[in-house]
Amino acid sequence: MTQQNSGLDGSYVEVANLVVSTSSGGGAGLVENSDFGERGSEMTLTFEQFEVYKDVVVSFNFSVNGEAPSTHSFDRNQVNALLGKDTGKIETVDEMVTVLQSLITRPNTIIQNNGSGGILIKSDPAVDRKSGAGTFIGFTNIDVNIEPIARRNFLDVDIAANPQSVDSYLHYIEVVLQRTIDGAAALGSLLSRIDMQTTFAQTLMATIDKGVGRLVDADMNETSTRLKALQSQEQLGIQALQIANSDAQNILQLFR
Repeated sequence: MTQQNSGLDGSYVEVANLVVSTSSGGGAGLVENSDFGERGSEMTLTFEQFEVYKDVVVSFNFSVNGEAPSTHSFDRNQVNALLGKDTGKIETVDEMVTVLQSLITRPNTIIQNNGSGGILIKSDPAVDRKSGAGTFIGFTNIDVNIEPIARRNFLDVDIAANPQSVDSYLHYIEVVLQRTIDGAAALGSLLSRIDMQTTFAQTLMATIDKGVGRLVDADMNETSTRLKALQSQEQLGIQALQIANSDAQNILQLFR
């Protein structure tokens, strides 16, 4: 018996009215029977934890039963927002299910933990009546924006020895050149930020020095003023003593 392979809606396979005329009987193992083909499509994804790094974008297409594929993508910020993290890490099957459910919103599509360390994705068999070869579910055009990563050693490039590899060498050079440009751009951005921070720090230090200098000057002025007042009081006291010493009779008259 077989699960039908025609892809018809609500398919049904039956062996009926079986007549056996052989002397041994059994009809080569055939018996009257019937079976329905399983409706809907499904697939199981294996899962390993991973981290989505800054500026990395993962994209893919998803389709069911020949429908026009839908395009989806996610990055570190989306992962952090969905999972309440700041690491960009997808560490469990349930977390990956959450990410996929947020992206794939096709009606009657089931995405769930299969309980065995994998992710079950299927069309709802109560709605999707296709079966057998008529069903299809899948991911295509899976892409990570940092790819392709150059995997060839630059010193291995030898056109004379490998003329048939010219196209491969050119592709490698293009990849390396683009990644070099991207790296230089990133370094230039970092250098600009460092220069800005350096200028800010220098301005801040100069402002602090000027402010401290003003505070010191103000404190010195106050101290100098107090010193002059004390010196004036000292001079008046000395002059009073000199007057008293020069004419003691005048001082005594004051107390009579």
